[in-house]
Amino acid sequence: MNHSDSRTELHMKNGCAYYIQLCVEPETNHTPEYLREQLESGMAGLSSQSRWQRFAAPVNKLSEKQLDYLSNIDGKNHVAWCASLLQEGKEKGIAIARYVILHDEVGVAEFAITVLDDYQGQGIGYELIKN
Repeated sequence: MNHSDSRTELHMKNGCAYYIQLCVEPETNHTPEYLREQLESGMAGLSSQSRWQRFAAPVNKLSEKQLDYLSNIDGKNHVAWCASLLQEGKEKGIAIARYVILHDEVGVAEFAITVLDDYQGQGIGYELIKN
């Protein structure tokens, strides 16, 4: 697996290693399709309360339209950083932070951060915000 210079290894408060990198990067396995898969599987790791806090609605599954929007990252107007860890030799997404520049409001962007329930309280969200 080829990783670019954006990948950073960090440690949770419990000592477990994890990585932060751009969610979509050329010349890595971090493609929009890979991100879609991670987003779909990540929904299962969110409680109904966490999903409500993220989407302000009772969302159980992301629609195709939502998946298209969330995985269509251009690296300039829509940027996302992902946190992941290695689990049984495979990369598992555990958190995501993103911003989308609002073109109808100068100097304003929409920002969102989501950490899977099992990894909340470990400092991951704080590190994502720093990026």
